[in-house]
This record gives sequence, C-alpha cells and structure tokens, in this order.
Amino acid sequence: MAAVGDTTAVSGAGPPPAVSAFSVLRVLLILAFVLFLIFAAVWALKKVSPGVAPGSQERAIRIISSTYLGPKKALYLVAVLDRVILVGMTEHSVNALTEFARTEAIECLLEQKPSKAGGGFASILSSFIQKGGK
Repeated sequence: MAAVGDTTAVSGAGPPPAVSAFSVLRVLLILAFVLFLIFAAVWALKKVSPGVAPGSQERAIRIISSTYLGPKKALYLVAVLDRVILVGMTEHSVNALTEFARTEAIECLLEQKPSKAGGGFASILSSFIQKGGK
C-alpha cells in the first residue's frame, strides 16, 4: 500500500503535455478572429443606427445639462428636436417639469458640448427662478 504523500504510486502520472507551436498559433488566430468580429459588429452598429452609436453628434434628443439633488434625485435639461424641457427624475418617476423658450442662455448651452458636471445648468435655473419663471 502506498503512503499518503507518495506520488510514485499514482497511475498515469507523467510529464505535462508539451505546448506546440501549432496550438499557440491556433489560439492566436482564434483571438484575432474574435477581435475582428467585435470590430465588425461595432462598425455595423454605427452604419445601421447612427444616433445610437457612441460619439454620434446628430441626435434628436440630447441632455444639455444635469444636476443631482440627492440620492436617486436629479434634474435634467433636455433638448428634444426644437424644444427644451426641464425633467425631474426620482427613483420611481420621471416628470416633465417645464418647457423653456429658446433664449440666448439656452442657445449658449445648446452650443456647448454636453457635460456631466452641470455647472451651466445651475446658473440657468437660478436666473429662471429669479425672473419668476417667465
């Protein structure tokens, strides 16, 4: 009977199989093919739906600016075609709060690239509140 730590008694134990150049080449070719499929899928997505693809500038709906009010509570200034809408979002609901007329301040925000910081939105909202919502 073989001892517990004795490895000579294990049947079929031998050197691990050698890795051939053919198997390495096969793995690299499969990896290249998978990467090609991923790039082809991204290219097809950009061609089929240009408004959805990342980096697309032509969008009918665009978030101009946003600001977070608390956990799961935020305000978004959204441009939809030729309208600008203030949207309030909570954990359980999304509501259109008001629609803005296109003023110089709104046009200035529309010309800027969308940002996640929302610094411009706060100044627009405060000027809107100071004017009494008109």
